[in-house]
Amino acid sequence: MKKYILKRLIIAVPVLFMVSIFSFIIINLAPGNPVDLYVAPDATAEQIEATKAALGLDQPLPVQYIKWITNLLQGNLGFSYSTRQPVTAILFSRVSPTLQLMGISLVVGYLVAIPLGIYSAVKKNTWVDYLITSNSFLGVSVPNFFLGLGLIYIFSLQLAWLPTGGMQVLGGDGGVLERIQHLILPVIVLATSISGNMIRYVRSSMIDVLGENYLRTATAKGLKARDILTKHGLRNALIPIITIIGMDIPKLIGGAVVTEQIFQWPGLGQLMITSINSRDYPVLMAITLLSAVAVMVANISTDILYAVVDPRIKYD
Repeated sequence: MKKYILKRLIIAVPVLFMVSIFSFIIINLAPGNPVDLYVAPDATAEQIEATKAALGLDQPLPVQYIKWITNLLQGNLGFSYSTRQPVTAILFSRVSPTLQLMGISLVVGYLVAIPLGIYSAVKKNTWVDYLITSNSFLGVSVPNFFLGLGLIYIFSLQLAWLPTGGMQVLGGDGGVLERIQHLILPVIVLATSISGNMIRYVRSSMIDVLGENYLRTATAKGLKARDILTKHGLRNALIPIITIIGMDIPKLIGGAVVTEQIFQWPGLGQLMITSINSRDYPVLMAITLLSAVAVMVANISTDILYAVVDPRIKYD
C-alpha cells in the first residue's frame, strides 16, 4: 500500500504540472484584460504600460508562466492584482469556511442518503421505494442556484427564520449558534445534490447484494435483519459506493462555487467568482491548483478506502 501511495503521489506531480499549464493558458487567453480594470478610463498610454509592467503582464506568456511556476516552487503564489495582498494569505483566510461548508454538507448528505438508500432497496418496488427514488431524482435535477434562491425566499424572506447569507450577523458575536443558523441553508443545498445521487447508488448496490447467496444463508440461520444488512450487506455494498464518494468531491467543489456566491459565504467559491470578475489571475491560478490537489487527494483516499473495506484488494 505504501508503494502504491508513493507511486500515485509521484504520478500526481506531472499531472499537476499539466493542469497548471492548461489553466495558465486558458485564464490568460480569456476575454478581458486585467489592465483595463486597474487604470483610470482616461489613462495615458504610458500609464497603461506602467500598470502592465507592474502586474508582470508586459512579458510573453511563456515567460510569465516560468516566473509563476518558479515562484510557486519556492512557496510564493504571488500577489493579488486587486488587493495587492499575498495570494497565500488570501487563500488561507478562505479555506476554513469552505472546508466547514463542504465537510458538513458531505456528512449530512451521506447520513441522509445511506439509510434511505438501504431502506429503499429493502422496500423495492413499493410505494416507499418509489417515493424515495423520485425524491432522489428531484434532488439531483434541481440546480443549486434554483434551490438556494427558493430556500432564501421561503425561510429568510417569508418566514424570517434564517439569515439570507454570510457567516454571521453584522455586529454579532459569531458564536456557534449564529454560525449554525448561517450554515443551514447552504448545507441543505449542497447536501440535497449529494444525497440525491448517493441514494440511487446505495439502493442499486444494496439490491445487488441482497440477492447474494450468503445473505440468504445468513437469513436462514436466523440472524437479525439489522445485523444482516449492516454487517454483511452494507459492507459488501460499500465498494461501488466509495467510488461515488470519490466522484462527489469534484462535484462538491463545483457546487460550492455557486452555493457560496448565492449565500455570500466567504469561502474559496465566492473568492473564485470575485477573482473572475476582477481578472485576478494569480488568485484564480492558486484556486485552480488547490482544487486539482483536492481532487487528487480525494481519489487517492478513495483507493485507500477500497483496501480498508475489502482486504482482498491489493495494490502492491
